[in-house]
Amino acid sequence: MMPEPTLETLENTLADINQIDPAKGRSIMTTYDKFTDDFRQVIKFKQIGLIMEKAGQYYFNKKEILEMNLLFTAYCKIKASNLSNEDLKASTLDDYTSGNTLTLEGIEQRLMALGWMG
Repeated sequence: MMPEPTLETLENTLADINQIDPAKGRSIMTTYDKFTDDFRQVIKFKQIGLIMEKAGQYYFNKKEILEMNLLFTAYCKIKASNLSNEDLKASTLDDYTSGNTLTLEGIEQRLMALGWMG
C-alpha cells in the first residue's frame, strides 16, 4: 500500500501539470481537462482535511479559540471553492465531533457552539 501523498507533493505535481501546454495535454489524454480539475479538487480537500485535523486536535485539547479559528478557515475555504455537501461526502472527510461525514451545516453548528455569530 502506498503512503498518502503530502500536500507539498500534490502542489508540486500540480505545478508540473500546469507547465504542460493544455493543447498538448488534450492531444495525449482526452480527459486532460477533467483530470486537471479533479487534481485541483484533490488538493482543496487535502488542504481542508489538514485544517480539520488540526481543529480536531484543538477540540480534544479544549482549545476552543484555536479550534474556532481553524474551523472558520476551513469553512471559508469550502465556501470560496463552491463545494457542496455532496462534494464533501465524496471526499470522505469526517466531522471530528461526531465521526459522521463532514457537512457545511455541521461546521456551522460547531462554529455557533463556539460563539460564532454567522
